[in-house]
Amino acid sequence: ENKEHMTALSEADKESEQYTTYAITFRGNTVVDISPRNESPNVYPIYLRDHMKTAKKAPMKKVRRFVSDKPVLQW
Repeated sequence: ENKEHMTALSEADKESEQYTTYAITFRGNTVVDISPRNESPNVYPIYLRDHMKTAKKAPMKKVRRFVSDKPVLQW
């Protein structure tokens, strides 16, 4: 399982002067979960990526790349 965890503190709430500690879960360089979540209906939920937590392989797609046979920049 390729997960790394990180802990982050929010800025202090100006009224209560309290910090919130967040647990952040990574898979590679991608954040797949953050908790605790703000369940308020006024807040857009981010990092809802449960499908990425258990995936065996990263999604891949084929692309075509162009490489010039001539130098593009003169240094």
